[in-house]
Amino acid sequence: MTEHNDSTPVPRIPLNVRLRRHRGRHLAIGYEHALELSPTAVFIWNQIDGTTDVDAIAQAVSTEYAIDVETALEDVRALLDELSGHQLVVWDSSAQPRHG
Repeated sequence: MTEHNDSTPVPRIPLNVRLRRHRGRHLAIGYEHALELSPTAVFIWNQIDGTTDVDAIAQAVSTEYAIDVETALEDVRALLDELSGHQLVVWDSSAQPRHG
């Protein structure tokens, strides 16, 4: 991951970013960027609460989709890095991480 040095980074959604459903598609929309999210990405998005760390989100994905935690962690990190690159997710260094 690119913008954090923490062993348990905590993603959060900025106040100006919303998830919208439009014509059957889920869109993460900010001031400058919008991305269409897959159903799995929407599940991950819904785990982002500003207190849940990346490891706990990966554990939730692993449980929901019956995949190993390592694969889930890689997928979660890849999505969060993409969202972060579009300023749709930020890394909260002041949050007290909640572990799964």
